[in-house]
Amino acid sequence: MSGRGGLLLHALTTGMELSWLCAWATFATIGTFGRPFPLVEASIAFVGAFVLTRLSSGRGWRVVWVAGVQAAGLLGASSGILHGLYYPGHPLLRQAWLRDLLGAARSPV
Repeated sequence: MSGRGGLLLHALTTGMELSWLCAWATFATIGTFGRPFPLVEASIAFVGAFVLTRLSSGRGWRVVWVAGVQAAGLLGASSGILHGLYYPGHPLLRQAWLRDLLGAARSPV
């Protein structure tokens, strides 16, 4: 198979995997929270994880640096998804939505 065909196959399988993950996440969040999963934020997190993994692998970095980069990526992706799930109308880079998220009283359910 040529390099271009392999790239197309890889892109198609990645898109299929992303669509299945998004379908299950939407099904689970509608059932538990009553609102759909933020697909744009999840897609950005998926692509961001791919980019961070490609940037940090095979560079000869120390394990602690790779873990730090991955932890920063996980924190950014989690905050983006939580923002899209609970406060989609607020700007992402404002701290007001984060204070509301952490300070809100929620039921144990």
